[in-house]
Amino acid sequence: MDGYISPIIKSWIENNKFIFIYGPAGVGKSHLGRSFSIFATNLGKKSCVIATEEGTVTLLRSYPLGPNSETLLVTDENSLISLFLKCLLNRKYIIIDTINSLFNGDEESLNIIGLISALSRFSSVGVLALGQVREIEGKIYPAAWQAIIPWAEVIGRVGKKGRKGLITIEKPRKGLLMFEIKDGEVIWI
Repeated sequence: MDGYISPIIKSWIENNKFIFIYGPAGVGKSHLGRSFSIFATNLGKKSCVIATEEGTVTLLRSYPLGPNSETLLVTDENSLISLFLKCLLNRKYIIIDTINSLFNGDEESLNIIGLISALSRFSSVGVLALGQVREIEGKIYPAAWQAIIPWAEVIGRVGKKGRKGLITIEKPRKGLLMFEIKDGEVIWI
C-alpha cells in the first residue's frame, strides 16, 4: 500500500536525494511519482508534483495525493523552471513527471534541464525526476540524459517483469526494487 515506505526509499527521501527514475511509457512511472509524494507527506514534508503531461494530472485526479500535496501542470520549459523554483523556495518535496518530455533537443532546453538537475542535486528538500526514454543504436537512454545523469544521486531504470514493475538501481549501488500497482496504489514486494 502507498502508506508503506520501503526502507531504501525512505532513506532517499529523508536525506533529500536527487532521484532520477526513467523508463518507457506504461511501466508505472506516474504511479511511482504519486507514491513518492505520499511517502514524503507521511514523513512530514509537503510535496509538489509538477506534471508536464495532461495524463499525469488525470491520474492524480483519480488517485488523490493528500492534504499536503499539490499538482501543477506545465506546458513549456519556462513554466517548468518557474514552478520548480517556487516549490523549492517553499521547501516542498518535488516530483517532476516527466522532466524531459518538454525537451526539444536544442541547447537551450538542454541547459534548462541541466540547471534543474543541478539545483535538484543541491536542494535541501529532495527531488524525484521521472524521465522518458528513447532508443539510440539499440540501447535505451533517457532523453536529455547528458544533462540529468551527472547530477542525479540515485538513478533507477523502471520496467516490467511479467505483471510486476521492476526498478533496477544503477546508482549509487546496484539493486532491485519490485512493485505492483493495484487499484492505483503502489505495493512494494
